Amino acid sequence: MIRDVPGLPATRPAPPGSDGPAAEPATLEPPAVAVPVFNPRLRLDPELNLVVLEFRTGTGELRDSIPSPRELDAYRREQASGAATRAVDVKR
Repeated sequence: MIRDVPGLPATRPAPPGSDGPAAEPATLEPPAVAVPVFNPRLRLDPELNLVVLEFRTGTGELRDSIPSPRELDAYRREQASGAATRAVDVKR
């Protein structure tokens, strides 16, 4: 007795006068390939020489970042003002 294998499409019996089973119409489409969204994503800000950690939604939209856009603006303002960096005493 011949039975269909689970997980495989069933074949129709051969029509009279043919050599084999009837061909199934090709209805299979290739699966859609989703573009991966890496989360979180690291981005180098070359102007500040700083790594920014970005958190994105499933569609790739920016949801949050560390440092925040406000903090990045503060870094840019400080850099543009030419403020001297404080020397840190590391001997203590």
